[in-house]
Parts: sequence; structure tokens; C-alpha cells
Amino acid sequence: MSPKTKEQIEKIREQSRKKILDAALRLFAQKGFDGTSVSGVAKEAGVAKGLIYNYFSSKEDLVHQLVISGADVAEEVVGELMGLPSVSERFRFVFEWFYREMQERFEYYKLLTMLSLKLDAFPEMQDF
Repeated sequence: MSPKTKEQIEKIREQSRKKILDAALRLFAQKGFDGTSVSGVAKEAGVAKGLIYNYFSSKEDLVHQLVISGADVAEEVVGELMGLPSVSERFRFVFEWFYREMQERFEYYKLLTMLSLKLDAFPEMQDF
């Protein structure tokens, strides 16, 4: 078997990171921040606990990265929204987008809601 290329290694790393983030999101949404452990995330993701620390420095970093990923989506949406010519089209776009988002990424918004109730515990997230 030939050695993996840099592209293959990067793809594997990105898949592992995504698997960890997806598992963390599920657990944070189900159990909350305090009820979720790095060990639990590792088990849910099907990876070794040590692998998580190759990508994230702490449980707080996991949450921070999840929030940032949503902020990136929000920037794209605002750009698209501002490109619409009329107010009525903007309203329709916002309502349709929000409806889809709540269906497709409910766990993410559940996590944001829980975090917003604990902002004093996450001062670095108050800027979002």
C-alpha cells in the first residue's frame, strides 16, 4: 500500500474534525454543556479521547468552534439577503431561511439558546 498523499491526510483530518463537532453538537443539545464530557463526545464520535485534543484544546473550545461555524453561515445569509432588491423579498427570504434552518439545524439553535442563558459562563461568546 502506498503512503497517503497530503490531500488524503487533510481529507481524513477534516472528516475526523467534522465527526467530533457533529457528536459534540448532539450531546451539548441533549445534555447541555455541564452534562457533556470530552469522553462522552469521543464515545459518541467513535474516536479516541486523545484525538479530540488534536483538534480542540478543551470542551470550551469545542463549543466555541460550534458557535463560530454558525456565525460563518450567518455571514453568507446576510450577504444573500442584502442582494435582494425589495423589502418583501427580504422578508420572504428571512422567513423561508429561518424555517429551513430550524428544521435542518435544530440542535445548533438549541445549543445557542442554552448558551445564551449561561453567557456569564462564556464571556468570549458575548461578542457574537
